[in-house]
Amino acid sequence: MESTHALTALVAFLDKWQTLAGSLIGAAAAVAVALIVSERVPRRDRYIAAVALLPDLQILRAANDDTKKRAEAARWLVLNGRLPTMPVLHSTEAHQLNDIDDRLSAHLSLLKINHREVEKQLPLFAQYENQARAPGSPTDKLVANALAEDISARLQDAWRVTTEHAEMAEYFLDRFIFCPWWRPPSFSRIRMRMLPNDYDRRSTHLLKTGSVFSAEKPTAELKENTPI
Repeated sequence: MESTHALTALVAFLDKWQTLAGSLIGAAAAVAVALIVSERVPRRDRYIAAVALLPDLQILRAANDDTKKRAEAARWLVLNGRLPTMPVLHSTEAHQLNDIDDRLSAHLSLLKINHREVEKQLPLFAQYENQARAPGSPTDKLVANALAEDISARLQDAWRVTTEHAEMAEYFLDRFIFCPWWRPPSFSRIRMRMLPNDYDRRSTHLLKTGSVFSAEKPTAELKENTPI
């Protein structure tokens, strides 16, 4: 009788704890799934935003490559109407990229500000340029020409800073979003801290001083097989 009672108690005990263990395991699995989903959804959204933004950055870089062949970027941009509009940069979609890295977020924010400034100054430059060439009094033409040259010089600097921010943003997207499996973002962050390359030094200088570090391009290219 005692053995039967003990066996019954053991079965009841095991049944009770089995139910409890099952509940705990089920709850832990649900939490794990929720964490995985909560991580993958923002990562997917950031990737989609980066893919949408990349053409804007590449078009701006291509326009900069064209202006480097000319002496005055402002006059060339006005005459050719080549200032990229960069719709994704100025949309809410780009906000998905702000929490990836502080440097990337800073470059995108400053790129947006400088791009708007160039966009605002170009019509003024065109206006004074036209006034300087239009028939009129020599004094008015002289004043208009001086104003056009002043805006042109400021636009030249603003354009260089704008395109430099774009190139740096493209670099960080390459390292943190479009990176292959064998070069995870954590590895790039460690390498940037321990062994900064030309892009890292240019980025640091640009964010600290607001000016372009060097007009020369580094030898490295933004490709997956780039040595790091």
